[in-house]
Amino acid sequence: MEKAIRRIFQSSGFYFLMGLLLLIISYNGEQIAVRISKPIGESSWSTSGNLIDSFTYIPLIIGIFCFILSIITFSLSMYHTKKKG
Repeated sequence: MEKAIRRIFQSSGFYFLMGLLLLIISYNGEQIAVRISKPIGESSWSTSGNLIDSFTYIPLIIGIFCFILSIITFSLSMYHTKKKG
């Protein structure tokens, strides 16, 4: 029983850390998009706004979803442990 409870709390922590990592990635989305779109050996290039937006907003949305999932799993597991003991 103790192992199952620990696993539930670990999954909540995992979702929290994934959300934090994805929010950091979305904060640096513009720099990541520029680095990925740069052709090798070129000194001048342009990065499309859509690529910058996708590297910014997609990790942001998934990160917020992971935070919400972390809160839900933690709340449900806490409720479950309080109810049993």
